Amino acid sequence: MSEVFKRADELKLTYEDIEELSDNEVYRKFFPERHQSEVLYTLPDYEKIHKELQGVGVTLKLLWQEYVDHCKDTNGIPVGYTKFCEDYQRHIDQYRLTNHLKHKPGVSIQVDWSG
Repeated sequence: MSEVFKRADELKLTYEDIEELSDNEVYRKFFPERHQSEVLYTLPDYEKIHKELQGVGVTLKLLWQEYVDHCKDTNGIPVGYTKFCEDYQRHIDQYRLTNHLKHKPGVSIQVDWSG
């Protein structure tokens, strides 16, 4: 707690300066350097990615590579593949999204060997 008071004195902030702000906004005001990694990266559009995954032959790896190429073209910094996949999983969990496989009966067989 004393670190917060010390930091408020350094920044010359009073309670009145921050009383209307959310907890997250106050934290960012007090310690902006702790949030630099969030600002550095160009975040993917997971809504668009979810829609594109419905196409034939489209994989997360392919979409991640397109995202990386886009970041290079726009001088952005891409997130790594693991974070990309984890964040996409959080996105579909948050919105309870699913992808349905569409195929003609009898044309292909799909086997799940994991169980």
